[in-house]
Amino acid sequence: MARYTSTRRPNGSPEHPVRSVRVSNEVWEKAKRRATYEGVTISHVLALIAEGYAAGLLDLPRVQVTYTQPMTQTADNVKEEVA
Repeated sequence: MARYTSTRRPNGSPEHPVRSVRVSNEVWEKAKRRATYEGVTISHVLALIAEGYAAGLLDLPRVQVTYTQPMTQTADNVKEEVA
């Protein structure tokens, strides 16, 4: 079976699996314009970001998720709300 090779991949660059990413159109277009201006592809930019993150060179803000127990409604609570 013939193997598909993209013509957009620069000559001599290693072949990597195709990935996908969810990003807003606005961010994508701005990033693409900047990459084009700097003479690189958006794929190259994303690969460098992933490599830096994997190597510990890029830190993201920590997110802490806190769960709270939902308040159960009792007859006493309803009376207090009405009063």
